[in-house]
Amino acid sequence: MNQITIRASSLGSLFDCPASWYAKHIERIQMPRSPRSLIGNAVHHAAAAYDVSRMNKSGLTINEAAGAAVDYIKQYTTEVAWEGLTQKDVESKSIELHQTYCAKIAPNYDFVAVEVKCEPITIKVGNLAITLTGEMDRIYQSFDGGMGGMDLKTGQNAVSKDGEVATAEHIPQMGVYTVLAEEYYGIELTEPFAIAGLSTTNGQAGIGLIHHAKHLLLGNPETGEYGLLHHAGKIIESGNFYGNPRSMICNKQYCPVFNRCKFRGK
Repeated sequence: MNQITIRASSLGSLFDCPASWYAKHIERIQMPRSPRSLIGNAVHHAAAAYDVSRMNKSGLTINEAAGAAVDYIKQYTTEVAWEGLTQKDVESKSIELHQTYCAKIAPNYDFVAVEVKCEPITIKVGNLAITLTGEMDRIYQSFDGGMGGMDLKTGQNAVSKDGEVATAEHIPQMGVYTVLAEEYYGIELTEPFAIAGLSTTNGQAGIGLIHHAKHLLLGNPETGEYGLLHHAGKIIESGNFYGNPRSMICNKQYCPVFNRCKFRGK
C-alpha cells in the first residue's frame, strides 16, 4: 500500500491547484516567505501568548503580548522576500491585527486549549494510506459545555467589506483538525468550527462558522458517501497533478513552479 503524509494546512491547496501542491509538498521546492505570510505567523504567535495568559490567569496585557509578534518578525526577517511591504509595515500591521483580535474576538470565547499539538493519524483511502498531521489553533467551550475548534486566518481577503468570513476553502483543514483533536483528547467537538478572520486590508475582524467539518472530510463509509479525503486520495493516486491558472495563488510569490507551469498557457 502506498503511503503519504499530509499536513492539515496543505490539504485545501491540493484541491485548489494540485500542480502547486505537488511542487511544494512532494517535490519539496522551497520558497521564501512573503511579508504577508509573516504577518499571519506573527499574529498567531502574539494571540496565542495572550490567550494562554487568559487561560492560566497570568495577567499578560494585550500590548505585552504584542511584543511576541515583534520578536517573531525579527527572528525570521532573513527568510522573507521583502516585496511590497517593509519590516516596519509588517510589525505595524501585525500589532494592529493582534489588538483587533484581542479586543473583538478573544473575549467572546472560553478557550480550553491553545496551539493544540496532536498525534498523527493514518486513514486508509482506497489503496493509499494517508497520514494526517497538524497543529490546531484553539479549542473553545460553549456556555452549555459543548466544545469546538477555532482557527485564525489573516489576509487581504480574510474578511469581506461586508464583514463576512469565507469558510468553504478551509473545510478540509478544519476537518483534519477535528479528527486529530477528537482522537488525541478523547472528546467530541460538537460546536461549529469557528474561523476568526482578520483582514490585512481594512483591519476588519469577523467570525465564520463551519458545521460538520469532520463529516465533510470523511463522508459516511457505511452509506457510500464520499468525503473530501476520499477525493484527495483519488487525485494523489491518479498522479494527475493538474494546474489551476484561476487559483488565487497562481502567482510567482506563492507558487514555486509558476514560471514553468504549462497550465498557464505560457
